Order: sequence, then C-alpha cells, then structure tokens
Amino acid sequence: MSPQNPSGEFELEILQDCESVVKYLHALSEGFLNNQIVLGGKKKQILFEPKGLIKFKIKARRRGNENKIIIKFSWEESSRRNPLPKTLIIDKK
Repeated sequence: MSPQNPSGEFELEILQDCESVVKYLHALSEGFLNNQIVLGGKKKQILFEPKGLIKFKIKARRRGNENKIIIKFSWEESSRRNPLPKTLIIDKK
C-alpha cells in the first residue's frame, strides 16, 4: 500500500530488544536525512516529509525499576509555515 497524506495517525507499542530499537532509530534518522519518513502497517501508512526547523523534545524519567524516555519531533509543513513571498515588481518610468 502506498503512503498516504495529508492526515492520519499511527501508533505502535511493542516489546523489543536493544538491537531492534537501534534499527528503528537508525531508520528514523535516515528518514530525517532524506526528508521522507514512512510509518505504518500493512493496511495504512503515513508519509512525512520533514524539512526546515524541527522541534525536538526529549523527556527521561526513572521511578524505582521503571525507566522511560520519550522523544518527540514536531514541525509544520513548509507550505503552511513559510508561504512563498509575493513577487515584488519595481518599475522605473
């Protein structure tokens, strides 16, 4: 199935070993480098094309035996955030 845009949602929660997590993080970093990230499953995929400035947030917590790291990326589509400037015409007469 081809990736869909412009809207949609995808969430995944699975138990993985450290090596598998590294593979996911590597794929995510490659997606940022190539300005194209596809997330999803067999039935639905979402295409993201991150460009420009990206907000990066990381939160870490340890409570007893429970450890948690939350990583969040957010950005606005460039067409909405930075509209093309209007053409300036200067005419000398």
